[in-house]
Amino acid sequence: MAYEFKIWNQGNDGRTMGVRVADSAVLSDFARSCREADLGGNYTLLTEYLYEAAGAANPPFPYSRLVDVVWLSPLGYGAPRVFHGRTLVATYTGHARDSGGFSCQCYCIIDPTGFIALGLHHGTSISVIYIAQPDRDTLMVQP
Repeated sequence: MAYEFKIWNQGNDGRTMGVRVADSAVLSDFARSCREADLGGNYTLLTEYLYEAAGAANPPFPYSRLVDVVWLSPLGYGAPRVFHGRTLVATYTGHARDSGGFSCQCYCIIDPTGFIALGLHHGTSISVIYIAQPDRDTLMVQP
């Protein structure tokens, strides 16, 4: 299944480019595909992390998975590329909500020096297929 992500200047530093889940509704759908435990052993599923974060009084530890990114989109690089050993991270955003708990985001740093290739596409929607595997997942950025 494909999910809407956005190309993002994740580091806000003019160098680091990543992809992030488009919004909280997409994150909820995407979480149902992440059926493996996180790297830190804190959560068995991404849905578990989102549930805990939604009711947490203090910021929860992030959920993370090791991924390879297969970039098939002509945006930025012009030709397919593979980025091995990246980390998909779901984490809280900002301060606790007045009603309690935290909002969340999910992102993956693609290229720590990718601003030259991807910077012009900051905020552009892309389609990403997520393939869950026991040890390492795959994000396929579609053309």
